Amino acid sequence: MMVSAFRARFVVLCLYYVHTYDGSYSQPPGPNDGCNPCQCPYVPRRNLDCSGKSITNITECLPVNSNCRYIPYIDFSNNLITQVVRREHPGSRSCFWDLSGNSISAFSVRATLADCPYYTMDLSSNDFTNISEDSFHLDLRFSGQRSIWPTFNFSRNRIRFVESLGLDTTGSIVEKLTIDLSFNEIVARHETAPLVIYTGVGYLRRVDVFLNDNNITEFGIKIKYLTREADVTFIDLSNNDISRFTRDDLDRISDLGGDIRLALSGNRWSCDCSQRFVADRSSFLRNVLSKGESVDPICATPPSVRGRHLLSLSEEEFVCSPELDPDAILVQEALLGDTVTMICPFVDADPRPERIDWDFRLGSTCSDCPLVIDDVQAAAAGEYRCTVSNGESLAISQTLRFSGDIESSLSSASHPIGLPAFIAVMSVLWVLTTISLVVVSCKLYRLRRETAQERRAEVGVKYQHDPQEETQNYARYIGQEDQAYEDTEVTYEISRADLIAPKPTGQEIIYEVQDM
Repeated sequence: MMVSAFRARFVVLCLYYVHTYDGSYSQPPGPNDGCNPCQCPYVPRRNLDCSGKSITNITECLPVNSNCRYIPYIDFSNNLITQVVRREHPGSRSCFWDLSGNSISAFSVRATLADCPYYTMDLSSNDFTNISEDSFHLDLRFSGQRSIWPTFNFSRNRIRFVESLGLDTTGSIVEKLTIDLSFNEIVARHETAPLVIYTGVGYLRRVDVFLNDNNITEFGIKIKYLTREADVTFIDLSNNDISRFTRDDLDRISDLGGDIRLALSGNRWSCDCSQRFVADRSSFLRNVLSKGESVDPICATPPSVRGRHLLSLSEEEFVCSPELDPDAILVQEALLGDTVTMICPFVDADPRPERIDWDFRLGSTCSDCPLVIDDVQAAAAGEYRCTVSNGESLAISQTLRFSGDIESSLSSASHPIGLPAFIAVMSVLWVLTTISLVVVSCKLYRLRRETAQERRAEVGVKYQHDPQEETQNYARYIGQEDQAYEDTEVTYEISRADLIAPKPTGQEIIYEVQDM
């Protein structure tokens, strides 16, 4: 029994060895056998870790020995690589390439892969600005495999548009193709639009395209299939700048074919009358957004539905707010006795408002009609306000004023004074104030002069202002003072400003001198 059990185990081990033997080395490779040129941490048949080594050329660090080609996981992340140009030999089993965190802007790889059902190319956090035939070319052929799940990660680059991305899966069934373009700078359609091209002739079950966290403003995705479209297409457009879908956008979505699912959360959606078609239970977009993985957007405008999901609105709630007519005349002039008709100047209201209310400073004067004032009088001048509502409200103010002789008086009574009028009024006040000050000053001067003359008359002094006589008296006085200084040797500082009003003594004028 023991011998039979041993023989059975031996046979199983032999069969397992024959099944798994691929003609490669029988012993783990040494450091100099061509399997590890850059001396990266290496685990045979598992991984080659060359991350963070300041490598600039990926080719120099890949195994050159054909017996060392079975390395499922190759890591060249966080290096200084700027381009990758490589051709894999048939039968390559490098299924996961991590090239993230480099400075790659050009990529060209052609490979025929075996035993790689989950092929992944991680090119995130590099320097790609576009995905085109000049900057990116990837030709993959999968041999001997029935089902594959390839993934291409281009997130966190600086990509503005995607021109082409080819994949040849002849003879295989693509269970799921994943293309990650999230966190880039893709903005809109045409030159900056993502254009994904699937050139395979195999069977494609599902395509997932991640375009979240870009700057996309409208749906601009095209996926071209060589044979037939995918059964399921999931597109993540969350956290972009899309505000609505137009009829053209819906046509592009429909052209994708198959079962389409969209994620639109994080967009500032305008749930106005342009999106009213979504309320129709049979609408194409409503059916797409109602599927399991789809996420409908949340309304940002108008205010009446802000914060609600797009699919929760009824037909009556999709409203376009009335807007002020850009050509509106908000100031009307009239003559006394005229008939004045005022119309509320709004546009773009959908549905049409059922009511228009007019308000005047004397109270409400009209509802749901143009405002007509017959035989207009001065009291009608002022501000009129119309309020229009169709679920969203708009108030518009208009002014009625009069032309002719009474315009200025009505304006001053009904309206605040404008800047030119204010300047004119202040100028007149300044002139009047100046004239008043001059008149008052003259009167005060004359009054003081008359008072002084009266006082001199009371003391019996007849004073005449004679400049020649005053000069002679002053000279005589100076001579007498000089003689006094010589006799008493006392020095005085005398100036004409120190002279005090003269006091009469007989016919002579005696001046009092104040000692300094």
